Amino acid sequence: VDEESSFLSFLTSDEASSENRRQLISDNVWEAELQARQLRLKGSNTNLNNKKQRVQIERKRMLEEDVASGEASVNIWSAKGRGPPTSRYLGKHRFEDCVGETIAVCQEKINAHVSDHPENFNNHTSLNLSVRKLREETDLSYYKVVLTTNLNGTLVEGIYADGMIYYPWGWRVGGEVTEIGPWDCAEKTPEECCEMIQLDVPEMDDQENYIACFVEEPVGGFHNPEMDDRAIGVADSEGKIIRAPIYH
Repeated sequence: VDEESSFLSFLTSDEASSENRRQLISDNVWEAELQARQLRLKGSNTNLNNKKQRVQIERKRMLEEDVASGEASVNIWSAKGRGPPTSRYLGKHRFEDCVGETIAVCQEKINAHVSDHPENFNNHTSLNLSVRKLREETDLSYYKVVLTTNLNGTLVEGIYADGMIYYPWGWRVGGEVTEIGPWDCAEKTPEECCEMIQLDVPEMDDQENYIACFVEEPVGGFHNPEMDDRAIGVADSEGKIIRAPIYH
């Protein structure tokens, strides 16, 4: 079973050309431990049903030891009945006995195992457990479509690595819920993919939000490197671990 990929930003000093097109805006939507970043394309306004809407791409840059979960999209994990995606992290150690446990108990189990086998964890005797919350429709960011990219963050791959992008819920307008997506974003940049999605779903929903995009770059990418003192897991709204933490 596969889970959630990274919540991170791609903007770096290496990307001068990208920086000319983008603007970082502080945002704390997802987790208090992460500093959210909202990027908006400059210019490129799109006329959607006589309303101009700017393509919005959200990316998150991890701070110090806080890096995204590195699991293939918890939020769209049951995409249209296709089942779980193929893991990007085969061969990585997973702490399977954490599933169903509280975060505190999981941390204890991880440290006990690592302490007994330091040779497998770069001689560490404990790890930092970084926990990500399963996305729910009640979250403030429900209106964002997740665009899972390649390792470089340059092209959209999707959770099945076929370029298909899914939105897990319906889109409610005027009290009517409509199924939206999937969208074929193969060989498209995140900006191109998001613009296509927004053209396809131009109407503001009943909560006065337009559809937007959230970019995930896998752990191990240039802007989301692995860390040898961390395990990343996913918890539900009750604080129970639902995806085995991965050492990376």
